[in-house]
Amino acid sequence: MSKSSSAVKTLPLRSEIDEKYKWDDKCNYSSLEEWKEDVNKLDDMVKPLESFEGHLHEGPEKVIEVFRICDEVSLKLHYLDVYSSIRLFEDNGDSEAQGMDSSLTVKSAEIDSKESWIEPELLSLPDEKLKEYREFEGMQKWLRKFDTIVRFKPHTLSALEEKLISSADPALSASKKSYTMLMDADITFSVITNEKGESEQLTRGNYRRFLESFDRETRKKAWGCMHDSLVSNKNTICCMLDGQIKSEVFYAKAYKYPSCVERSLFKDNIPLSVYTSLIEAMHQSLPSFHRYLAVRQRVMKLPSLDMYDLYVPLVKDYELKVPYEQAVEWSLEALKPLGEEYCEVARKALVGGERWADVYETKGKRSNACSIFNYRKKHYMCLNYNDTLDAAFTMMHELGHSMHGYYSSMAQPYHTAHYSLAVAEIASTLNEALLNQYLLDKARKEGNKEMEISLVYNKCDNYKGTVIRQIQFAEFDLAVHRMAEKGEPLTPDSLTKLYKDINDVYYGDQCLVKDGKPEFPHVLKADPRIAYEFMRVPHFFLNFYVYKYATSMCVSELIAKKILAGDAEATEKYFGLLKAGRSKDPIDIIKDAGVDLTTPQPFIDGLKDFDNLVNELDKLLN
Repeated sequence: MSKSSSAVKTLPLRSEIDEKYKWDDKCNYSSLEEWKEDVNKLDDMVKPLESFEGHLHEGPEKVIEVFRICDEVSLKLHYLDVYSSIRLFEDNGDSEAQGMDSSLTVKSAEIDSKESWIEPELLSLPDEKLKEYREFEGMQKWLRKFDTIVRFKPHTLSALEEKLISSADPALSASKKSYTMLMDADITFSVITNEKGESEQLTRGNYRRFLESFDRETRKKAWGCMHDSLVSNKNTICCMLDGQIKSEVFYAKAYKYPSCVERSLFKDNIPLSVYTSLIEAMHQSLPSFHRYLAVRQRVMKLPSLDMYDLYVPLVKDYELKVPYEQAVEWSLEALKPLGEEYCEVARKALVGGERWADVYETKGKRSNACSIFNYRKKHYMCLNYNDTLDAAFTMMHELGHSMHGYYSSMAQPYHTAHYSLAVAEIASTLNEALLNQYLLDKARKEGNKEMEISLVYNKCDNYKGTVIRQIQFAEFDLAVHRMAEKGEPLTPDSLTKLYKDINDVYYGDQCLVKDGKPEFPHVLKADPRIAYEFMRVPHFFLNFYVYKYATSMCVSELIAKKILAGDAEATEKYFGLLKAGRSKDPIDIIKDAGVDLTTPQPFIDGLKDFDNLVNELDKLLN
């Protein structure tokens, strides 16, 4: 065996990466010592609050001063958290970074406990006095914060109860932290042989690349390796998920919400109907998804599909290598409809020396790409770039988040700057839409049919991953919480059965013959280990987050169409969304941008767009 085929490809160490491809980790603090100095300042910063306890009835000025102190403390905690997060993301196995994260979690809980009396005391005031406080001139700067507190009045406990729950937060979040440590630092996946005959360590970061291999045996081995690891850790992971969901059930009951999902939606004032109508619209549109699967099966010439066949590009022998600098160049061209200022900030962030992005995967680094909000500073992007078109779109996605953070930071005071998760994925998916259209136009202009097919497929695949798959996850998320709320046990058996049943509905597993005709236009026979797939999805530890991907992409596609058509008013409204932060309810921010989520129409329109894309893909491949 040759040396090249016997050597195991492993991830590089962080020290081996060129500095220009690492984020500027000195933006918030130049050293650990400086960070510790600010941690030590927190107690003195929060101490003045003690003198205000029991005195909020004396006038709105007291409330305003309390708000100001809390805001200063929160901003300090924010900068501390960003620094400890990027250190941990660089290497989840770094014990020093783990200690920073742990100590800050404890300190944050202590501060929450010291501030826990504020809302109960404010809400104990008579409604007439609250109205008087609201109309006070000096309160106008803090009106959003004030109104939000008052809206939570039915779900606010006594000062003693709030303090007790705040002190329990670190314990109740332990399951989520344990899951992150297990998946990013402790689990080591097997070494497998890739299609070139090279031995390579499977990681969560390169897993998708293996699934995109044209060699079926390679992707089957990678898929099996990943799911075997999940199966071997099923009891541990299910126990962690059970603990996480039980903590959410506890919070929902303690704060007097009818259910976990309604508690989650209440934070953003989103009706439950938005969540349920999204799932209903998806079920009505499943025939379109099944047609997409039929096209895939036909093109791949397989007697039946398996779950590891669903990520392979449908243009064989067209593998586009996209170096990071090329991805940046394309992205900056694609972003031109958003104006010169947007493009210049993006250029500086990516290649202009400001170094917002941590580009390449390294040993111990966080496996999931993400953006880190950093108020009026550098909005970091954690990437695991691997020179593929998919990686280029991931970079553009995270850039959308970071630019959203930039504009909201510049336009809003800190307490209303951090945009809600309910709008978080709009900017990211809109950026992807702009990049896809730019590359599609480029391919058609150059007569590059293979690239055109690849991009239409990529758009279909994006809908599959960002809309369809996330709605599937949202349905599982809702069902799991409802099981827990009924007191039903969350065991490996019950969870895997639930996930497999939902997966069967979405993917049309085990096609049956009804009245002499096949039930579905495709044949898919899933490996039984698909039942364990939910165990590798970190979003199930984020309390009803996944549906926001689907709603956001439906919204962003509608807005992107108008921007690409040169609609100046739509573009201006979109920048209004980017700058709004948390100054309004998400539903109102989105409505101001031109999309009304109180009706199911945006979801219907978004899934209709997917149907049209499937038609286009089918024609191109024929």
